[in-house]
Amino acid sequence: MNRGLPAAAAVATGVLFLGACGSAPDPRAPRHAFTSADQRAAKLVDVQRADVPATYSPHGSQKTGARQCAPDLSDLTLTGADLSKPFIASDALGYVLGEVDVYRSPEQATAAFARVTGETRRRCLLQIARRALAQYQAGRVRIAPLPLPVGIPVGGLVARRVAESWRDSGKAQGQSTDDVYLLFGRTFVIVSFWHYGGAFPAAAEARVIAAVAQRAHRVSTPPSARTRPGGNTSRGE
Repeated sequence: MNRGLPAAAAVATGVLFLGACGSAPDPRAPRHAFTSADQRAAKLVDVQRADVPATYSPHGSQKTGARQCAPDLSDLTLTGADLSKPFIASDALGYVLGEVDVYRSPEQATAAFARVTGETRRRCLLQIARRALAQYQAGRVRIAPLPLPVGIPVGGLVARRVAESWRDSGKAQGQSTDDVYLLFGRTFVIVSFWHYGGAFPAAAEARVIAAVAQRAHRVSTPPSARTRPGGNTSRGE
């Protein structure tokens, strides 16, 4: 995915990529008891080609297996799951990824949400990024809350921006990774945006988040209980 980018971009981005390397089963991952209905729901909710900018195209697949800084979710059970294809910009300087996990109960989804978005994992990712950037001059990484648009359905929400900067051969370099975590009933959604040279375009990012959140809201809410979405969703940690 990062072919042709400066070495620092490839190294630093790799530690934050949603789908981590490796194909061996992860003993810390949730158990699987997939149902056809929840598999369909997960696929429906996940990032779609129509959500992303026209210059972004699907390529390959996300890798499965053990993930860096992954919390222990082995006491939980998934009944549906989907990993989107990586949608990569035509200049290879950006991507969008999605993951949708449907758990056996809302309580299990809430537990997974708390562990994945918790402080222990956040600190672990920050340490890995700092080590990756330490070999470059003026390497710096900062995690901050990510402002989000008003008007998407309100559910459990954490949004972070990881901004990295460094100097390579005397030239200033930078990139950012935005991770958005959404919780709707039994459905836990992660959407990640990466952009080299600065932040992912805000309007395009907002469209993807809104589209995914609307679908998750529809899937997770009984028809009789659905209301008009709204509320201020500008939150982070």
